[in-house]
Amino acid sequence: MNEKLIFSFRQNGQALPIDQLVPVDLDRGGVVLNGETSAWPRGLRFDFEGVGPFKQILNLLRNQTANGDHRFSVGVDNGALSFTTLKPDHIPAGTYGYKIRVADLDIQNGEGSLQLNAGGQPVGIQINVRPERHRVNPTDSIRTDQPITDLVDGISRIDGKRIIDWLRDDAPRPKRKACLLNILARLSISPSTDAPPLITFVQNIFLADVSRIYAKVDPELFILLQQLDQDPRQPFSLDHGVIDPIHFKLLQRIPEADQDITEKYKIKSFREDTQPSLQIVVAVPPDDEPGRGFYADIDIDLGNPKRDFAGFFIHLGELIAEGKTDHIKLNKQLKKDPILTGHLHYTIT
Repeated sequence: MNEKLIFSFRQNGQALPIDQLVPVDLDRGGVVLNGETSAWPRGLRFDFEGVGPFKQILNLLRNQTANGDHRFSVGVDNGALSFTTLKPDHIPAGTYGYKIRVADLDIQNGEGSLQLNAGGQPVGIQINVRPERHRVNPTDSIRTDQPITDLVDGISRIDGKRIIDWLRDDAPRPKRKACLLNILARLSISPSTDAPPLITFVQNIFLADVSRIYAKVDPELFILLQQLDQDPRQPFSLDHGVIDPIHFKLLQRIPEADQDITEKYKIKSFREDTQPSLQIVVAVPPDDEPGRGFYADIDIDLGNPKRDFAGFFIHLGELIAEGKTDHIKLNKQLKKDPILTGHLHYTIT
């Protein structure tokens, strides 16, 4: 009989169900929790090791497998996460230690030990998740600031909801809300030239994660960014180096109408000459496909690698650990800008 471990998650005394398990070879893998269809799956890590004499026995079993590792099949079992022994399909009865981590989830008891008995039943473990430390609430002023108002009340859908309804819901992660609202505020005041604000070129938003948003944009946005790159002041500049692979993930989320030509899209990255800086990565359709959509991956970098050495190392840290731009903490820094603060339509409690 295959040994099976079942981890169920609870938060605020209620079940926190896993909606989907994404294979590692697709979207980089992870779990989808709480209906977050418009965000990337959260990364998952599971460690399993024998305790005491069973550690040596488990290592011997690992050496018998082709890649020197003990293997589990991972699945979703009634909203819980299940791990079933695969290679080998049976391990000795004994005491084992485990560690489970899910990205952006504050797990209270992610480490522990358990007893596996020969021919025993599946072992269930309840994982307690600490409540969110912050709440992000939109303010009424968001309904008076166009074109932000047009976007949050328009055709955009996040997790299947209008943005304004999504912002007022308690379910979405506060970091996702803060990320979206911070980026909308920056788009409202950039670039600081005679050009129109970049937000006027955003048609609709279809993904909001803890570190970036995806949007369909007007072709004119790409034209404007190229012009700003040629401007002697260079308020935005084109990246000529290697583009980080994380930005190519945008192609996997391009709406269905343009999915058939994603391999023909070109990725162009533009970075604002400020700190923190807007980075806009535009997916440009091929010239022989008129009428196809333009799409953008938009984020805020804490440091600008083109600006100084300190900025380079800050940005390097973000690339190594995706999502380290804490947009709730960033709120304090952004509010120091007297122009920008007029477009930050939320409070943090």
